[in-house]
Amino acid sequence: MAKGEKVVARNKNDPDYELPDGQTVRVGIERYEAPEVLFNPKLHDLNIDDIHKMVQTSLNKVNTINRKVLSDNIILSGGNMMSSGLELRLKVKLIKLGTEAKIKSLAERKYAASRRFHPYSFVTYQNLWISREKYTDSGAGIINTKHYD
Repeated sequence: MAKGEKVVARNKNDPDYELPDGQTVRVGIERYEAPEVLFNPKLHDLNIDDIHKMVQTSLNKVNTINRKVLSDNIILSGGNMMSSGLELRLKVKLIKLGTEAKIKSLAERKYAASRRFHPYSFVTYQNLWISREKYTDSGAGIINTKHYD
């Protein structure tokens, strides 16, 4: 064992998780340690902002008209976002920073990053779709009328 490496005891009650490639792994304390680094990257000597600060910084770079639209439509996707309570914790952290947001966690987020997932590909967003023909006829301006009506 390498110096500084932790020995992690596995418990039969630790849940198994299926990876996108079909392999199964048993995960214990890492379920809590892994998401924690999103909110406190300094724990692993990472010199980056916390996830809630990154979200706030990104929102603040957008004009005030679009900021509300974006902050009301934050979608969590990918395996890292599957952690229990992550959505609520992010919302609470943003509120403490003075940023109100509506955060959505879609059931399909599990493999989102690995399957080139895009939330607007779902039928539930079909009313926002713009056909190639309409785009060609109307030009880029149709995007604003479709999404902000």
